[in-house]
Amino acid sequence: MRAKNVNLRKESLFERLIKSGEWLRWVVQNILRTNGMVLEKPKWLEDKNVLLVDGSDISLKGSSGSDYRLHMMFDLFNFCYKSLEITTALEGERMERFKPEANSILIGDRGYVSVKGMEYAIGNKSSFILRYRARAFNLYAKGGRKLDLVREIGVLKEWEHKSINCFYLSGTKLKPLRICVMRKDQKAISASERQLKVLCSKKQIETRKPDTVELNKYIVLCTNLEYDAEKIFELYRCRWQIELVFKELKTTLSFGEVPSSNPDSVKAWFYGKLLIAAISLLILNESLFSPKA
Repeated sequence: MRAKNVNLRKESLFERLIKSGEWLRWVVQNILRTNGMVLEKPKWLEDKNVLLVDGSDISLKGSSGSDYRLHMMFDLFNFCYKSLEITTALEGERMERFKPEANSILIGDRGYVSVKGMEYAIGNKSSFILRYRARAFNLYAKGGRKLDLVREIGVLKEWEHKSINCFYLSGTKLKPLRICVMRKDQKAISASERQLKVLCSKKQIETRKPDTVELNKYIVLCTNLEYDAEKIFELYRCRWQIELVFKELKTTLSFGEVPSSNPDSVKAWFYGKLLIAAISLLILNESLFSPKA
């Protein structure tokens, strides 16, 4: 390529593009951070940041499985990406991957629930709302007695909820935790049972534990927040916003069609796509949904 007496070989340009992933990531994050869509925050949240964390698999063309995984921390009310990272599909979801600002509320699904993850959030002066899964860790009553969560829940009507104060074991110390439980309706329970059967078949698990089957009838959240249970569930429902972001980026911009297995190329390709998505969102925000209109 030639321009104003400057020679640049296409090989050199290609090499620079391959290595541009981190720069593209920085551009995308700053565009969305400074110009993102601002959602109205409820007054009861005051000065807290609400951060959604999740991961999504990426496949190469012709691949029968997942090749890469995108890990994202999404600021709900500023509508911007606080953290983006691409890893191999072998690296799982974990809270320690992110660096939340102090006074944040981290919201994640079952993949993020662990004692280590909760302690990490607390260590960063943040709160959490995480979807609890059976036997993720033991729950205890005051005095150290192991808690039977199914028995504690008792009988609830459809969409009725309750809050259970308990403890989890951190090292040798019991630390306070709150469990918020809501029973699903029959339609949702049936759908969950089908999903559980598919999961057991996929992982070649012959039997399902009784407590897993029973807890699958509920939405079970663990948190260190003191808001009433209705607000806790209201916040958790916002987690689907990040699922919608993943879906839009992958379907509209074909994010799954990564053209190379080279990690640097994948990173540059992916963040280049994110840049297109960010610019598209800004254009739509200004032309169709601008608060100035």
